Amino acid sequence: MSLFLAKLTLTPLIMYLTSAAGRRWGPGVSGWLTGLPLLAGPVSVFVCIEQGPDFARQAAGSTLLGMWSSCAFCLAYHAFAHRGWVAAAVAAVVAFAAATALLNPVLLPPWAGLVGVACLAWACLRVIPAPDSPVAMNRPPRWDMPVRLAIAAGFVVVQTGIAGWLGPQLSGLVTPFPIIVILLTAFAHHQLGQPAATRVLRGFLIGMYAFAAFFWLVAVGMEPLGPALAYPVALAAWATIIMAASAL
Repeated sequence: MSLFLAKLTLTPLIMYLTSAAGRRWGPGVSGWLTGLPLLAGPVSVFVCIEQGPDFARQAAGSTLLGMWSSCAFCLAYHAFAHRGWVAAAVAAVVAFAAATALLNPVLLPPWAGLVGVACLAWACLRVIPAPDSPVAMNRPPRWDMPVRLAIAAGFVVVQTGIAGWLGPQLSGLVTPFPIIVILLTAFAHHQLGQPAATRVLRGFLIGMYAFAAFFWLVAVGMEPLGPALAYPVALAAWATIIMAASAL
């Protein structure tokens, strides 16, 4: 029961903080935050507790491949953004699902998944240029935040609940499904226009580097270090990358 309550409270808190950051500093910042393992990290910990360290280790390696699907998500949204936020969101989800289906039978070592994420995120940032026009900050409707929090909490509860049924490979592939990103992108697109959605996507792609480092270290460190050390080491690497990026 305590673990279930943690899922219901931690996830909405993360969603609230990223949304609040977007309202305070702009959609690019909220997108950058969602590119960090703020949601997928806790999912991995919950899976480790419920399914065991070996399951979490294998799933972490697959999560790196799942981030390839996240890049497909970003490209699809960008390609269909001119058709409106609904068409773009549907295209992005379809692209993620199609990429996940293609990657499901693929088994690669964690280092290959890490290199792939770095290369694909870099390529996506070249394909999706930063918008020139500034983003006007409008006051969102009252229902905006509660809907975001409810969807994010429900996603984590369902995802961790079916992890054992999916197995470590498919569970890891769907872990980086950008549920918060699609919410932030679609809401920004609907309320602030296409440039705001583009800023969210680019922020998400930039944050992927720290996201990938976190899961690579979980994948390679779980067996020799155990979960009690693997997750803190991964978190320290994530923090190091964040500080280095902030100094640039």
